[in-house]
Amino acid sequence: MAFGPVRNDSLPTLNTGYSINGSFAEYVLADANYVGLLPANVGFVEIAPVLCAGVTVYKALKVTKTKPGDWVAISGIGGLGHMAVQFAKAMGLNVVAVDIDDRKLALASRLGATFTVNARNEDPGARIRKEIGGAQGVLVTAVSTKAFQQALGMVRRGGVVTLNGLPPGDFPISIFDTVLNGITIRGSIVGTRLDLQEALAFAGEGKVHATVHTEKLEKINDISHACTRAISKEGSCSISADNRGAGGRPEPFSVASAPLRSSSARVRRRWTPRTLLDHQASFMHGHESSIRLRTTRRALRQVADPFAPRGIGTKRFRATPHRRGRRRGQSDGRPCLSS
Repeated sequence: MAFGPVRNDSLPTLNTGYSINGSFAEYVLADANYVGLLPANVGFVEIAPVLCAGVTVYKALKVTKTKPGDWVAISGIGGLGHMAVQFAKAMGLNVVAVDIDDRKLALASRLGATFTVNARNEDPGARIRKEIGGAQGVLVTAVSTKAFQQALGMVRRGGVVTLNGLPPGDFPISIFDTVLNGITIRGSIVGTRLDLQEALAFAGEGKVHATVHTEKLEKINDISHACTRAISKEGSCSISADNRGAGGRPEPFSVASAPLRSSSARVRRRWTPRTLLDHQASFMHGHESSIRLRTTRRALRQVADPFAPRGIGTKRFRATPHRRGRRRGQSDGRPCLSS
């Protein structure tokens, strides 16, 4: 006996870390449509920031509409900003780094910034206009309303200001200058799957390296307190974790920043927890191993699908075109419940 197809919009959203368990686990169930292919020559810890901070600033740089040879000013050289400098250089852009910390500006110079500006000591807009006549694009990653306001003074006529940081409150803008100079102000957050693959490609080519410090998971409370102090002092903080146990071997259930390394996947345009996910992947458990993830009865209970009654099977369906009068057991690729 079979019931009619279930509409995708009636199925629950699977949000790792919220509606289902996150990535601190030996096994992770993932939709094959949203699994990224990681470069094999970069470690899990080193690649993890690219999947968040990296793709965020890469997409933000893309929406500045700058092209190779143009100038981009990056305000805020922290977790996001230091990666933005590297992505900008890899994209063929000339970089101006802006911050209030000389140590971060020195890091930006080592990463390839053409020149730097300490916004605590001078007006960054006036300095950038004097040196290069303004930047074609400005990216603001700083968590500061003053940095947002200063960004409008760094951009040249017809340029684009992209906002990445999320400080509380509002910031004033000069309507007169914005209108007369044709300035575009855009918000940008994270990126698409295509942006992610492009960002990963840069990392695989060795053009982008995240600065990462690792600690053991049992020290997470100490790290959290230290991060709170850093945020109150500097406005930003980033955390990774180290899962190495005795002898330097990885320990199970403490894998941080280690997404699945996909080697092959049968991509389903409309995958739901009921269909069979035939996805070959690898995971870190002392060494990389090949596993197959299938939506078994246990997995279905874990994702808490309200439409999955007790005793549901995991019948495999082929994505065949929907047509009337199909034979018993044949499917159109959409999920159905079977007894």
